[in-house]
Amino acid sequence: IGGHGDPKPANLYMLLAKNGRGKTTALEAIYGLFGLMAAPPVGRFATSRPTGERA
Repeated sequence: IGGHGDPKPANLYMLLAKNGRGKTTALEAIYGLFGLMAAPPVGRFATSRPTGERA
């Protein structure tokens, strides 16, 4: 597979890989991360404080 001078698209190799190489795990992780980015922020880090204010 390509060396440093000839980069290949990793996404193509991932989709063409044999079974048991982690395709489903990687795609589910990406799906979950995009879901987290779309969710509204909650918890103690959700509200922003003015600069210099301490808890």
